[in-house]
Amino acid sequence: MISDWPKIKNLAYDSQEETIERIKEIIVEIRNIRNTKNIHPTKKSDLILVTMKYEKELKEAEGVLLKFGFAKKAKIQKDKTGIPADSIQIITDGIELYMPLEGLIDKEEERKRKEEEKARLEQEIARCEKMLSNPGFIKKAPQSKIEEEKAKLEKYRDMLNKLK
Repeated sequence: MISDWPKIKNLAYDSQEETIERIKEIIVEIRNIRNTKNIHPTKKSDLILVTMKYEKELKEAEGVLLKFGFAKKAKIQKDKTGIPADSIQIITDGIELYMPLEGLIDKEEERKRKEEEKARLEQEIARCEKMLSNPGFIKKAPQSKIEEEKAKLEKYRDMLNKLK
């Protein structure tokens, strides 16, 4: 009852924390790409990780990468040899990830989807431009509504540029 509280030794895990952050970044990027490319979670991909700094740590975390990155195989290497041309590249500090798209997406279906999205964005841009060029709208609408439409127009233009 009168003893001192236990003293905490130096518990610095800076390098491990950095490694976990890199792995989290990779998983988030994989999921973002899979989402934007409409790749179903049941379609497993291969992962090719190129690193000099985190090789040991990535081998230890391979199971996590496979599970949360929706992958069937992870290959860790020190150089960029043997990487397919149709791979998506994700670069983080000290790790480059390549995800081959072969068998994951139907290129014709993806092309159709992008064309439809492009047409939709062009219609939205035309609608916003028409509304903002209408003197009646500019005179009668509250300033907040005008600013909102300008922001939408800018957002749609950015989305269209990214899509192109």
